[in-house]
Amino acid sequence: MNKRPMLMAVLCFVLGELGIYLSFAGVKALTLVGAVFIAVICFREYRKHLTLVFIILMYIFGAVRVYTASGGGFLEVIGEETAKECEVDGTVIDIVRTSSGYCIYLGDVTISYNGISYDIKRRLIFKSDTISFRLGQSIHVSGSLEPLSRGDNPGEFNAFNYYRSRNVDCWLVPDNISVTDRDYWIYRDSLRILRDNLILRFKGVLDEEDAGILEAIVLGDKADIDRDLKSMYQRAGIAHVIAISGLHIGLIGAFIYRFFRSINNQLILYTFLR
Repeated sequence: MNKRPMLMAVLCFVLGELGIYLSFAGVKALTLVGAVFIAVICFREYRKHLTLVFIILMYIFGAVRVYTASGGGFLEVIGEETAKECEVDGTVIDIVRTSSGYCIYLGDVTISYNGISYDIKRRLIFKSDTISFRLGQSIHVSGSLEPLSRGDNPGEFNAFNYYRSRNVDCWLVPDNISVTDRDYWIYRDSLRILRDNLILRFKGVLDEEDAGILEAIVLGDKADIDRDLKSMYQRAGIAHVIAISGLHIGLIGAFIYRFFRSINNQLILYTFLR
């Protein structure tokens, strides 16, 4: 217990999320009781009021995070199911490859609808077959806004919960896209271009199936994995093989550590021999 204080804090954070996410009053009460119980244990262990306050704040932070994500979005504010013929200005903050094209995330969004401008704190997302802009560029999009699907059928993917957890407000269906500011994030966009070039290299030297697996393992890009193959991995319980995990990051970190340690040792030896 005394070696894992952060584990208790994270547990309270999760309880706070569950307390808002779950709609049953009894469960909400149980999460609160659980957080108080953990706070008392931590207080008895450390005898510091700051620890007690920190644990309770983690519960509140988790609850506020879910409450903010599940709150009303732009369409709820204007009282419309969809927003036709709107104008959107925003910054391209992420470009994600999918099996059907690209998902573009916009931040710092301003929406003009029915002659009124709205500043949106959440992001917008839209799909595109091709991209003619770069990360960090400001773009202007004409189109319509549609709500995120809540997945009403049992077992159906709940896009609302998934994208709201990523701070996305709603879908943008573009009719016309233009770049308004061509300045871009050099570092992040260069990494994106490097990733895309590596994907082209994989596809050039490997067959489609093997290239898709290598892209997932090396780059974390699952867009080209065959669906049947992915399903087979899931049924076999080895889907983690085609995902970037802590093991991958650990290996990369160990390599970087060994590399710089070797350079440091050589510099020390060189300095000593001089």
